[in-house]
Amino acid sequence: MIMQSIKTSVVRWELLAALGIFAVGASLPAYADEKPKQDERNIQYRVGPDGKMVAVVVAPVPDSPAFARFDKWVADYLVAKDETKKKIEEEGIRLAVDRRQAMVELIKRDPKRALERAIYPEERQQLPARVVSLLEDFLQGRAHNNIVVMTIKEEVPVPDQPGTKRSVFRSINQGSFEFRGQSYTPHFYGKRKGMLSKRNLPFYGIALDGQIAIHENPLRVLTTNEIVSSLAKPGEKGTRCPVCDKEAKDGKIAILGNTLLYFDTQEHVQKFIEQLWEAEQVIGPDAHG
Repeated sequence: MIMQSIKTSVVRWELLAALGIFAVGASLPAYADEKPKQDERNIQYRVGPDGKMVAVVVAPVPDSPAFARFDKWVADYLVAKDETKKKIEEEGIRLAVDRRQAMVELIKRDPKRALERAIYPEERQQLPARVVSLLEDFLQGRAHNNIVVMTIKEEVPVPDQPGTKRSVFRSINQGSFEFRGQSYTPHFYGKRKGMLSKRNLPFYGIALDGQIAIHENPLRVLTTNEIVSSLAKPGEKGTRCPVCDKEAKDGKIAILGNTLLYFDTQEHVQKFIEQLWEAEQVIGPDAHG
C-alpha cells in the first residue's frame, strides 16, 4: 500500500551533485507490455475536415546540431590540460548559449528526449561555472501541478462543400507547475501524459527558462554507487519494503519526492511505480504518497 503521508520537501539536484549523487539518467527498464507499436512522440492529434480529432504520424524532428557541437566541446574540455581549458572556455560559453535555446525548444517538443540530452551532474562539476550557469537546472521534490481546461472555437472546412466552413470546439489544457515559489510550464510524457491537477506531486526533471520536462517515473532509483543525500529521509516504513514489508536495507533504494524508500527486489520497485501511476489517475486534489 502506498504511504499515506510524506513531508513536502524539495531537493535541488545541484545539491545532490555536490554530495556525489550522479543518477540523472537512472530510470527503470520499460515494461514488456507497455512498448508502443508506434513511438508516441511521432503522433500528433489534429482537427480533421469533419471536425473530429485525428491522429497523424509525423516524422521525428532531428536534434539541433547545437547539442552535438556542445557535446564535442565538453569531451575536449574534460581531457584538456589546464592552460588549454582557459583558452577554450569562451568557446564553451558561446556553444552553451546556442545549446540553451535548443534545449528550451526540445523540452517543449519532446520532454523525454530533453531528459536524455541533459548534462549529467558528474560532468557539470568538471565544467567552468560560467558554462554551468547556462545549462538546465535539475530539480527534484514535490510540486503543485495546476491544469486549466480551455475550450477553443475553430472554423474548419465542411467536407464536399468547397468554401464552406463550420464551427467546432476543442479543449486544450493549460498547465502551471509550482515549485519552490517558481512557476513553470510543465511538459509530461509517457505514463504521466495528460497529468491531472495535483498538490504535492513527487517528481524529478529538468527546467530551463520557465519550461520543465518532468520524468515519467515519480520514483527515482539510485545507482549502485550513489551517495544518499542527507536531505532525504526514510519514510514511515524505514528500511522495510513498502510492497511486501520485508527488511530491504540491502536491496534497491529510491527517492519519492525527498523520501527514501527501500525495496527488496526490482520487481517490487516496478510494482510500486505501477501503483503510483494508478493513484495519479484518481480525480482529487492531493497526490499519492
